[in-house]
Amino acid sequence: MRYDPLWVGAISADNSVLIVDDEESVLFYLREVLEAFGFVIHSASSYEEGANLAVRASFGVAIIDKNLPGEKTGLDLVRLLKDKRPLVRSMIHTGYPSKHSAIAALQLGAFDYLEKPIDNAMLYEKVRRAANAYKVDFERQELFENYESLFELIPGVVWFVTSKGVVERVSTQGANLLGYEPAELVGVGYADLVIDDDEGDRDGHWVFKERRTGSRANQRKLVRLRTRDDKERFFEMRSCGTYVPGSVHSDDNYKGTFAVGWDITDNVRLLEELQQAQKMDALGRLAGGVAHDLNNLLCIIGPSAQLLDDSLDRDHDGRAEVAAIAEAADRAAALTKHLLLFSRKQMVRPKRVGVSGVLERLKAMLGRVVREDVQTTMTIDDDVGNVFIDPHQLEQVVVNLVVNASDAMPDGGKLEVRAGNATIDSDYAGGDPRLRPGSYVLVSVTDTGKGIPERLRERVFEPFFTTKQTGKGTGLGLSIVYGIVNRACGFVSLYSEENIGTSVKVYLPRYESKEDAVADSGEVPVGSGNETILVVDDDDGVRRIASKVLQRAGYRVLESPGVDAALETLDGDVPVDLVLTDVVMPVRGGVDLAAMVRERDDRLPVLFMSGYPAGLSVADAAPENASAFIAKPFTSRALLTEVRRLLDA
Repeated sequence: MRYDPLWVGAISADNSVLIVDDEESVLFYLREVLEAFGFVIHSASSYEEGANLAVRASFGVAIIDKNLPGEKTGLDLVRLLKDKRPLVRSMIHTGYPSKHSAIAALQLGAFDYLEKPIDNAMLYEKVRRAANAYKVDFERQELFENYESLFELIPGVVWFVTSKGVVERVSTQGANLLGYEPAELVGVGYADLVIDDDEGDRDGHWVFKERRTGSRANQRKLVRLRTRDDKERFFEMRSCGTYVPGSVHSDDNYKGTFAVGWDITDNVRLLEELQQAQKMDALGRLAGGVAHDLNNLLCIIGPSAQLLDDSLDRDHDGRAEVAAIAEAADRAAALTKHLLLFSRKQMVRPKRVGVSGVLERLKAMLGRVVREDVQTTMTIDDDVGNVFIDPHQLEQVVVNLVVNASDAMPDGGKLEVRAGNATIDSDYAGGDPRLRPGSYVLVSVTDTGKGIPERLRERVFEPFFTTKQTGKGTGLGLSIVYGIVNRACGFVSLYSEENIGTSVKVYLPRYESKEDAVADSGEVPVGSGNETILVVDDDDGVRRIASKVLQRAGYRVLESPGVDAALETLDGDVPVDLVLTDVVMPVRGGVDLAAMVRERDDRLPVLFMSGYPAGLSVADAAPENASAFIAKPFTSRALLTEVRRLLDA
């Protein structure tokens, strides 16, 4: 049996049909008609056969005889398909039609009701409509399942916010990132999750812009979301307004906003750290430059005051003023040392240091810097390890932290210094780039003071930032601690709660060695002499005052403003016993001069002086010919002591 192919309209992609009928002739007829129209047929003659095909065969339409043999009827099979295959379009086929049976079939979910006998064209039209309906629902279901998969697979947060600003749907990943399960966020107000700087315009937040303007253009914005534990995470959000299907995109038809957000919290933190590092570097360069120029001035003021004091009679009225000048110069010199520490331009001599020994030596000093109403305790574990750091800088770290802790307790309190070993593993380090797994020595300073407000905790290590009253602090204490520890490849952590106290923990890499730290050598007594010294410095004031100090001590002094002039002097007729040279000078500096001096006479000592060594290492400043370094500003005593030590070496 063949029919005009023009009768064949658009057939569903899944064009298989299940026919269930206990009459062989009916099965044969329906198969012949539908196969002629291009359908693929599965057939069964009982409820059991039909039920078996329902779970293993692929089809979109089922034609079922109402009256099947056995206890189960065609209506039971319709009910089974509705449960197992809800997208399949079932049609009841019966030779005993009635309004009651038709209503019962449709109530069970049947797509249509066919009466025997049925016209071929009518049969085809009804099956075609059922197949197309199945196709539409199948593709919709497939699209929905793909949407569901994408909804859950997209990294970050995916959600739909209604026009009322309420979360209607959120992805599992997104909810988990905020510390919730999806069901916990459904019905939550959008404004309760977003940390918005503009608190006064929450209803007009960017996420509702499309409702106001009717625009479907994608938006992209950095958004901060509040987590369950009241912290914040950063997301790069893209959103798009949704509207009533087929309607004009206007405020009246706005349904809500669909948004996808990528978690960029780690990136934001890294960017903040980079910006902070760049800011600290810029401030460090500025501080180093200021300290260098200031040191040159102090190098003139201090020794000049000392020379003036030496020239005055013991009972001269002006000695008090000269002493005040010298004291002010010393205080300014201490401040420049802070600046150089912060800028990492102060000469440091790291060595293997026993932390317990440093802290034991500091015990007596801490008693002088801490007020009597502050109860101070120090606990040092027996097996505390060694670290590799300049011992004087380690002392400064502890003293700065103790002074800060004491100042935080104006009404008295308890202060504890504790030292011990600590191990940081990868789990503890987590995603914090500052924390590197390994063995550390932990030095902590804890107080029971006022604590630091949360809004200020991220700024405490910034230079010149202080919570003290004006004139009570320079704002360099903690920034110097940060710089020293960072330079020693360690890190600093701070925990504080208002009205409870603050704990600062310093982690320094443990130096795995059982050897004791080398003790610093003491100064040799100040001495005079009659040797010839070449003083080289491009700063006329510094050169003159250094020369005058040396001349007063009996030395013969030759002066040169730069390297070229110094080489001419060395090649002259007057033998030179020591070269005192600035490190940083125009064109060529002191290190270049020292190299040329060694080429001429490797026994001639060279003493470097500088406001900052600009990256000069101890090895560069003290070569094998016993040369050394003296930092500006220096006192007359310090200069004469170092000169005498080198000449006698």
